[in-house]
Amino acid sequence: RKIILGWLLDTENRTVQLPQHRYERLQAIMRSVADRHRVSVKDWYKVLGELRSMTLAIPGAAGLFSTLQAALQQTTPASRIRINKKMRTQLEYFQALAYDLHKRPTHVNEIVPDQPSGIGSVDAAAVGMGGVWFIPGMRPLLWRSPFPDDIQHCLVTSERPHGSLTNSDLELAAIVAQEDVATQHVDVRHRTFAILSDNIPAIMWMRKGARSNATAGANLLQLASLHKRHHRTLFRHDHINGIANAMADDA
Repeated sequence: RKIILGWLLDTENRTVQLPQHRYERLQAIMRSVADRHRVSVKDWYKVLGELRSMTLAIPGAAGLFSTLQAALQQTTPASRIRINKKMRTQLEYFQALAYDLHKRPTHVNEIVPDQPSGIGSVDAAAVGMGGVWFIPGMRPLLWRSPFPDDIQHCLVTSERPHGSLTNSDLELAAIVAQEDVATQHVDVRHRTFAILSDNIPAIMWMRKGARSNATAGANLLQLASLHKRHHRTLFRHDHINGIANAMADDA
């Protein structure tokens, strides 16, 4: 066990943890905003920067940043950030995950991609979503699910230009569902799986674990982040041309 570049590495068990001094620093950050309703933009950038630096060893934490980052929209250096109830909840989630890290070290395979144990592709449209998985030792696995009418009616279209959901939001939901389908049919723990999508925005959101606004997509990213943490797995997200994504498109 040795502290290297601010991380406590256990080379025998192949795990990563926050060392005690970094955990205590996280506690200090939380105390600094616990009883405050407003902070300066400069202080908020500092809080987000320090929290971001700890996400490597805290699976599930990356999905908590959408709401925290959304507070920076339409601000000026002289303005102040109002810490609302939803933001405070995200901070409490982060603190709980960090505390749990003492009991549950992060395995290297959860943060460093390995050769994929399975590959699949996914697609979505207004009416529904579907995908296919190819996992050695199993027959090809196909799935599909319709979107409820209320979801379809929220989609932005030429007839509904003021809808609250975009096609990329639906593609993001499909990727989250694709991950869950894999966990229901195979032991994914400490293994890497590759997911292909023809929607670049959804791919980039999944890679970052967050987006800059607190929308439905932000909630999906938080769900996906905590889902991967629970199953101790790693999903890679890459692009496939739409014309080549025929099986998922058919589903």
